[in-house]
Amino acid sequence: MHKLLCFWPEDWVKSPVNYSIVDNHGNIALLDYVREGIYEVHIYYEDTGKEAFDRARAMLDWIFQETPAQLLVGKTPVLEKAAWFFARKLGFKRVSVIETNWGPMYMSSLSKGQWLGNS
Repeated sequence: MHKLLCFWPEDWVKSPVNYSIVDNHGNIALLDYVREGIYEVHIYYEDTGKEAFDRARAMLDWIFQETPAQLLVGKTPVLEKAAWFFARKLGFKRVSVIETNWGPMYMSSLSKGQWLGNS
């Protein structure tokens, strides 16, 4: 059984330290402030394949150029192989596997330095 966690989107959106990025194709990235320079990233993509990859790269370029983000961290369900492939292809590196209320997740990270070296 999964626990429900409270999330108040109005509070999240009003916070000046969080970022929401939406492109003209319905793709969304949310940067949830962890501490100075560190954000947990959540993405939802309407696009698939090469289009999704190209637009995700453009979003990451924007994130590292226009926000104070120095390190992005993310969680990807272990069973979501396509999502993990996508994250790895973008340059995210697995840090660990963690247990969550939703099952095991890969904890991964991508630093600004890594991104600038990959772009």
